Amino acid sequence: MTGISGPSMRRGLSTPTRAAIFSALALCSFAQSSAERGGSPKEVVELFLKADATGERLTIEGQRRAAAFFERPSPVSRSQTLTVGTCEMTGQVIVTGDRAEVWTEGDLWGTIDPTARFSPSVPGPDGRSAGPVLLRCQFILVFSDTYWELAPDGLSLKQTKGKAAWRIESTNWGPQLSLATAVRYLTGLRDKSGDPAVRKNAEKSLAELRGL
Repeated sequence: MTGISGPSMRRGLSTPTRAAIFSALALCSFAQSSAERGGSPKEVVELFLKADATGERLTIEGQRRAAAFFERPSPVSRSQTLTVGTCEMTGQVIVTGDRAEVWTEGDLWGTIDPTARFSPSVPGPDGRSAGPVLLRCQFILVFSDTYWELAPDGLSLKQTKGKAAWRIESTNWGPQLSLATAVRYLTGLRDKSGDPAVRKNAEKSLAELRGL
């Protein structure tokens, strides 16, 4: 997504890791109660971006929680390509009836594939990152009392009806991590993966990310 653990915590977790877990859980708890809060389109996207940056979608459990942000969530995935960068709100939020358009932009440093290999957005002569590129993403939200929830298998969806709320209908945004979260994720793979190739890739990727 693997990096952040689920709701249960074991002894030995560092303070930053505990903070990231509590932050992600709190943000997605907000998403699950959005119908009661009546959050605006901007608030929904901001909460989603914060949860994503801390690595909420790195785990199967986190993907289930993050599904609450969406009108029709995607099935959970055990193999993902992650983007590394920063993002913030930009421009005006356009609301037309029960639909809204929200734009974000930020710096994209590169991607991490399922084997822990980091590929920079702008590779320099030595293959290392020569800097970030501007990333702009669009979020389309819909205000509705009808939405879909992930079934227990994490693959199929079931339609449900509740209190109307703003939910993300579509976006070109893939799972994205902050630099700090990406380092924590790769450190976990380097130390715990049973695949020697993944551990080697993670070590190399860590060295590059720490130099950004």
